Amino acid sequence: MSNVQFFQSVMGNRFFSAHVPQALQVAERIANALERIAAALEAQEAAKPNGPEPPRAAVQSPPSSP
Repeated sequence: MSNVQFFQSVMGNRFFSAHVPQALQVAERIANALERIAAALEAQEAAKPNGPEPPRAAVQSPPSSP
């Protein structure tokens, strides 16, 4: 078995030169989309005549019967 490190292999080179940058671009697109969604939701809440809704109570499951 040779002592070739992963980054020195063909697959490692492809991973670091193509897959990692692609994953970072996708993560950036997701972050940008979430920022736009958050801004739209904030604007929608601010436009309500009564102000933002209070937080809703957590949903609880009914007690299990013995």
